Amino acid sequence: MLILTVNRYNKITIWQATCFCENASHLVLQIKEASPSVVSRYNPIVGSPLGKLNPEQNNGLRVTTCQQILQAYSDPFLGHFQANGRDFYVRQFRDMKGSFEMNELTSQGFLDYVEGCGLLLARAHAQSPNVSYVAGYMGKSDRFEKAIVKWCYGYSRQVYQDYDNFVR
Repeated sequence: MLILTVNRYNKITIWQATCFCENASHLVLQIKEASPSVVSRYNPIVGSPLGKLNPEQNNGLRVTTCQQILQAYSDPFLGHFQANGRDFYVRQFRDMKGSFEMNELTSQGFLDYVEGCGLLLARAHAQSPNVSYVAGYMGKSDRFEKAIVKWCYGYSRQVYQDYDNFVR
């Protein structure tokens, strides 16, 4: 049995096809329209990590390729297509998102969380086809690391200052 549902969120239509199998398992495929990158809208020089998209390529290709780069395990159902001049991508829908209350974390729990986020972000960037450019830009010295730490402290000061101005 196949059930197709259509939802519209903020001008974006999302289709979900749910296939129920004989053994009571099911597969949900989600089809989303792939709009142009926000980055390319405001900075067309940057474009895509894949380079400038050719006319025969599409935003669905851009989205799926970037997802494959960033994910540790790529969705075997991930794909893209064009229909009626519009770009789409397909993925298996598995809502495995979890959450927790940030204000309930201990100091050590928060540090563990931040470290985990940093490791995942670094791993994702290490899989990028542009990793050699980033590594070349950073070089072998600790200048980049010190600059990031300096920026973080400055940003933190600004947040406190903004908050103080807000509560006045």
